[in-house]
Amino acid sequence: MASRKPDIIESEIRLLDNSLFKAESLLLQFPEDNLLRLTIEQDKHRRVVLIDELKASIAENQQNSVYFFLDENVSGIDLDLLLPNLSNFKNIIDKTSNYLNVSNRIPLKLKTTVAGSFGFLLTTPFEGKLFREYDNVIDYVFRTITVLEQTNESNIHDTLKDLFKNDKKVINKYSQFFNGLSKTKKDYRIEWTAISGNHNVISLPEKTTTHLYSLLSQQIKPEETTKQLYGIIKGVSLLKNKIDFATDIENPANNPIKASFSEDLADLVKEYLDTFSICDFKVITEYNEATEEETNKYELLNIIPAP
Repeated sequence: MASRKPDIIESEIRLLDNSLFKAESLLLQFPEDNLLRLTIEQDKHRRVVLIDELKASIAENQQNSVYFFLDENVSGIDLDLLLPNLSNFKNIIDKTSNYLNVSNRIPLKLKTTVAGSFGFLLTTPFEGKLFREYDNVIDYVFRTITVLEQTNESNIHDTLKDLFKNDKKVINKYSQFFNGLSKTKKDYRIEWTAISGNHNVISLPEKTTTHLYSLLSQQIKPEETTKQLYGIIKGVSLLKNKIDFATDIENPANNPIKASFSEDLADLVKEYLDTFSICDFKVITEYNEATEEETNKYELLNIIPAP
């Protein structure tokens, strides 16, 4: 007998949820009604059976099942806790998909709640040949988290280089994901059923998410380097201690470097104004989480004559 399609099963689950809600509301009014209590237990059991059928149907229809759990024995979850963390989870999937050149986002739909602490079932759609690429992206996300769990301060840089070529946009999304989870001081669990049928489980207790956020956040802190550049000082403000340093010799006005300098370099700056020179700069590279861009701040350290 052919299995039912996911949307048919989901429709039955919704009807059952509506029936359960009404029955549980009635039980509050008639707590001694044992027949009503038995009906509720039967409906709950039926719901578990339907969820299992839904999982199997999703796999047969070449869709991924992803589960996001609050790993506690609760019957509900605060929206202030749920929404940002679900959003962060979606963000790491999307950013990983973008990094793997699959797509800018993966269409992940929230289907229903599932038993096993308090969890949500999310699925990818079947979209032609893309179903296999969606499978690969989620596999990469789960393997990444597994690898990061085994990483420490001594090898985190090399690990991120292997995983993402130290792409700070991707690293930042994973950092935000772990930070959001750790801030709630609760334990979580994510699960994934691949198209192959293999089921993967990752536990994310508070201790782990706090540790992973600490590791990743260190990788997107400001970095300081020094650079020696050949060019010409084309503009100077002695009041603000700022210069415009042009490295495009043919078009000096084309995106000059704006750099600060200390007062003790003021006379040297005036001496080399509109003169080709070699300048030493301290460069501080910062990552802006809002714009997802890196910015460089330059500070002039020294000027030497051009050869």
